[in-house]
Amino acid sequence: KKFTKIPIIDVIHPSVIQACKTTKTQHIGIIGTETTIQSHEYNKQIKAKNKKIKIYSKACPLLVPIIEEGLFNHIIARQVTEMYFKTFKTKKIDTLILGCTHYPIMTNIIKNNLSTSIQIVDSAKITANYVKKYLKEKNNISSNHLKPKNQYFVSDKVSRFQQLANMFLEEK
Repeated sequence: KKFTKIPIIDVIHPSVIQACKTTKTQHIGIIGTETTIQSHEYNKQIKAKNKKIKIYSKACPLLVPIIEEGLFNHIIARQVTEMYFKTFKTKKIDTLILGCTHYPIMTNIIKNNLSTSIQIVDSAKITANYVKKYLKEKNNISSNHLKPKNQYFVSDKVSRFQQLANMFLEEK
């Protein structure tokens, strides 16, 4: 079913635009959950923009539980990223799409494992900026009027959500 009156903005499209603008070597890496990587949606959209770009994708299913357990600075996080990124080490990627909104928490470990000069495309941040720009243009609204009121409904442990929200949102 098409949603003609409701704009739907996904995290892939804005990230692809940014990655294609950012890469200098035309070699882009993508990490994500199993489902994200198996969908090949990033690959399809990148190839639609530029057929010459080489794409290297890797599912990283252990990163989400590591992050959610607060182990993102632990040796286990470094070991797992080392294991996952072995395939990237021989490629000439200069841009890496973090295809999961959890992954930016591990940006430093990811950069240290691959290369500190690698350009990271944070899908969550890129999409948030894309939505903000869209709302401003669509509604002719200034930044002063875009102050959100956040409300959260939790079906799991509230204390666990508070810990994760503090990590991700950097606010109480």
